[in-house]
Amino acid sequence: MNRKRELYDLVAVGMRIAARREELGLSQEALAEKMDRATKYVSDIERGKCGMSISTLIKYSECLNIGLDYIIYGIDKSDFMVESPSAKALIESIHECPESKRHYLTQIIRSYNDALKKSN
Repeated sequence: MNRKRELYDLVAVGMRIAARREELGLSQEALAEKMDRATKYVSDIERGKCGMSISTLIKYSECLNIGLDYIIYGIDKSDFMVESPSAKALIESIHECPESKRHYLTQIIRSYNDALKKSN
């Protein structure tokens, strides 16, 4: 079977959506009604079983009062008011990495920083 490769982590996106929905005290049914979507579709999104259109992504953002960056990447880019071009480049590189692999980057950066501390 030839499956289309997704550009974002469907499961992580679904988990963030479900967590925010629960934080707001909404059921899947209530959110589906608010979004004018089927409850099963909301359930499938939350379980990472399917992707969504841009219009649906925007609808989630509006209904859950969260940013698109948070839904897709798990962080609010406005939290990073970085002035340094090299720091900006590093953050952009991290965002390009699949979320499921980002912990490796964290380990590499920590190991590098530890080595620098020991060499000084």
